[in-house]
Amino acid sequence: TTPSANLYIQQSTGFGVRVDYTGQASMALNSYNTTPGLPSVIQFQKSNSASVGVLSTTQDGDSLGTFNANGVNASNAAARGSRIRFTQDGVAGTFVPTTLSFQTSDGNSDAVDRLTLRASGAVGIGTSTQFSNILLTLASTTNPQLALSAGADLAQWVFRNAGGNFYLATTTIAGTATTSLAALSINGATGALSLGTTTAGTLKVTSTGTVWSDTSGGGAGYSTIIDDTNGTLTQRSSLNFLGTGINCVD
Repeated sequence: TTPSANLYIQQSTGFGVRVDYTGQASMALNSYNTTPGLPSVIQFQKSNSASVGVLSTTQDGDSLGTFNANGVNASNAAARGSRIRFTQDGVAGTFVPTTLSFQTSDGNSDAVDRLTLRASGAVGIGTSTQFSNILLTLASTTNPQLALSAGADLAQWVFRNAGGNFYLATTTIAGTATTSLAALSINGATGALSLGTTTAGTLKVTSTGTVWSDTSGGGAGYSTIIDDTNGTLTQRSSLNFLGTGINCVD
């Protein structure tokens, strides 16, 4: 008939069931009933046994099911483009704990995890090793892990963990970095805070509440405080609290 389709069942290699179709291959499951919660179902099931019909407890790490989306590569060979995987995530009890992974290929290597939902409910983006006790893990070794956008034609604010240090900075409208200096950075080892510079230094505060980092002052083990006249308050300075009648003198 036209169009034509070939059905293959129980091949010695490859898939157990395969359909070759000239045109758009498709599959439809249509349910007709009046029972709530009785939908069409596609089910994957794995048993830890080599005997058909024998159910044996599956183990942590077992692949329970996979959806593949393949294309044809530059060598005219079938190659994976993306995949959805169901992997057992822990010891089976009354039910089976499972991780759901969404994978894509960048064209240079096989599909890898891009979005992962652990059995615990934790979500990992850009990583397959997110912490199960942390709700959301964003991972990248080269780019900011999180960007906040207010819409088109506006720059973004980005957050990045680089080498254990925290950085907060802005981008251009296109999303590229505007400067090599972060607006805010926190040293993960020392806790040093830097504003608008890569070097931790003196924090200055103006009468209008503006705070910035100045590396010209300060020294090992301490920071200086700058007043509105740009004068330095040292440990021998007198502090006068006007309007309260309190005078503190060192």
